[in-house]
Amino acid sequence: RNSVRGAAREPSEDHVVKEGTAQVTKTSKDSSQLKKLNQYTMQRMLGQGAYGQVFMASDERGETVAIKVINKSVLKRKSMGARGASALDTLAREIAVMKKINHPHCVQLFEVIDDPKDEKLYLVMELLTGGEVAAFLESRHRLQPAACRLVPPATLRPP
Repeated sequence: RNSVRGAAREPSEDHVVKEGTAQVTKTSKDSSQLKKLNQYTMQRMLGQGAYGQVFMASDERGETVAIKVINKSVLKRKSMGARGASALDTLAREIAVMKKINHPHCVQLFEVIDDPKDEKLYLVMELLTGGEVAAFLESRHRLQPAACRLVPPATLRPP
């Protein structure tokens, strides 16, 4: 499996998303600093959002992945949509869809790891190294129509 996207990856015939429970190791200096998650060693933080963080990590075979760490307790409190579903319910539906997607132009989900003790959910995903789409668009100012079809519509809206 090639986790770092260069050219389009071929869909895998046997794509199965693993599920598991977290075994977490934290640094001794700062008990909140995640160091190891199951077979993954955290290398560095790539970004942070309202619901969690994204880390670059590597597994025991040296393959590099992105791990999205999501705070479930925050998502449980946030309501989404007209039906009053929580953001955690919405995330569960999104994960169900991601498990089924196996396409070279979509980020591949490899594993979902639950940590009920710390109320965290870890999504182990394909690492894309091209940078943020918004920064790319800012630097280009203009895209050809064919390229626009590859960018999600929400990204193209002005701030």
